[in-house]
Amino acid sequence: MNARKMVPDLFISLLFGLVIMLIISMQECGCNISNIPVEWLAFTLFLSTSLYIINKNFAIALQKHLEKRWHRFFVYLCASPIVTSVVLFIVRFLIFGSESNYQPMDFLMGESLQFYILSAAIALVTGGIFYAFNALKALKDAQITTEKAKSSLSETKFIHLKNQIDPHFLFNSLNVLSGLIEEDAEKAFRYTNSLSAIYRSMLSQKDKDLVPLREELATGEEFLYLLQIRFEGALTYEIEAGLEREQKFVVPLCLQLLLENAVKHNEASDARPLQIKIYSDSDYLVVENNLQPRNSFVESNKLGLSIITERYRSLTERSVHIEQNDGIFRVALPLMPKI
Repeated sequence: MNARKMVPDLFISLLFGLVIMLIISMQECGCNISNIPVEWLAFTLFLSTSLYIINKNFAIALQKHLEKRWHRFFVYLCASPIVTSVVLFIVRFLIFGSESNYQPMDFLMGESLQFYILSAAIALVTGGIFYAFNALKALKDAQITTEKAKSSLSETKFIHLKNQIDPHFLFNSLNVLSGLIEEDAEKAFRYTNSLSAIYRSMLSQKDKDLVPLREELATGEEFLYLLQIRFEGALTYEIEAGLEREQKFVVPLCLQLLLENAVKHNEASDARPLQIKIYSDSDYLVVENNLQPRNSFVESNKLGLSIITERYRSLTERSVHIEQNDGIFRVALPLMPKI
């Protein structure tokens, strides 16, 4: 535990100790505070610190093992006074038990019930303050996590929309389409339908956290068709047979972003065709391509991969795997059940 986190605990336990010291002084030394021996002060401060730390760790243990907040609070209210009283009795018995020849029942008969009730009440109040503070902090952290997830989703949508309406993308698409209209009207019609299907898919998925794998694959295949027309024989792809029948879900538009990255950062020519494979492996959707970086410099801030990783992290404990070895670049996205 670092020093910054220890300061509040020591301060609270000190206050706790001063209150207990006053209680003990009234029980043992009368109401005159000047009559309190130094050893009493040291003892009560030590005891109060121990009790506070015990109650604090008891509350932390409840938070780890009980899921519902009200269950934790109820158990704490019931158990904290008992824990405090037991610890007080054991410590006092070990120190002052000689007066009763260390006979537990004889020592207990000589103890003041009021002292234990007041001490347990103080421990309950101070521990309850810690519990409430910790619960509020956990709630605030959960809200921050939710806001970060929303921010990540909004940023993902923005990047994809920007990529799609980017002037360079539109220029390439319209340039290919104009050439097809002159050369092959039927292929131009098919190209236009694929372009329309991609935009339609984007609009329908813009407010969804997850989409069925079959829908993502359908959009991805339409996008690959556009790329094949654009690069002709310089780009090939392979999608595992039957993959669309998997009853799983993925984060929308991630597949398209990975395909865009593959084209953006790798050379695709007749001499060195770009090969893309999409398949499943151990409940992951894998997108891989042969690694052949462009000769011309292409700026990469890896923002797209970072956002994909963060988006999956907000939805599942399983992480996105990114690998680069043996001339292959591979990204594995967790396949998830509907949430």
